[in-house]
Amino acid sequence: MKTVLTKELLKKNLAKQNRTLMALLAFAGLFCLACLILVPNKLVALGITAFVALFAGGMYLKYQKMTGKRDLSRAYFRRLPLMGKNAVERTDQDEDGTTTTVEFCLNFGENRVLLTDKKAFADAREGELYYVAFWAEDDSPFACFSSDLYEPGPEFPVVG
Repeated sequence: MKTVLTKELLKKNLAKQNRTLMALLAFAGLFCLACLILVPNKLVALGITAFVALFAGGMYLKYQKMTGKRDLSRAYFRRLPLMGKNAVERTDQDEDGTTTTVEFCLNFGENRVLLTDKKAFADAREGELYYVAFWAEDDSPFACFSSDLYEPGPEFPVVG
């Protein structure tokens, strides 16, 4: 039996993609709390806390502005074959050494490239059909699910 793609499942998928941002916000919150508790001079502690909170809030707002207002209820799916997959390795050189990051990409043709995690990349097979979720606002893909394991729910249209 296939799993039905619902709003809740898509929200969980998006939350998993935004895990880094949430971890940074949690770290900023813990730092502010520790600063208020551990710094003996409360005026200095309030100043540091306000600075860190404003910085974290600004980063969150900037991220929200970059991603734009996305309406999940207007998302739609297309059933597309996986045309290819590739891992893009980026190497950055700085004074502390070399940092290498790998981005895993699934290509669904016509400039429809989707970044994914390592497990989904390893499980993907070229030619396999996927339900690719798109934002209605700008027709950009944001998630994909194997059509062997998933099927869209009644609230999401499947566009040809």
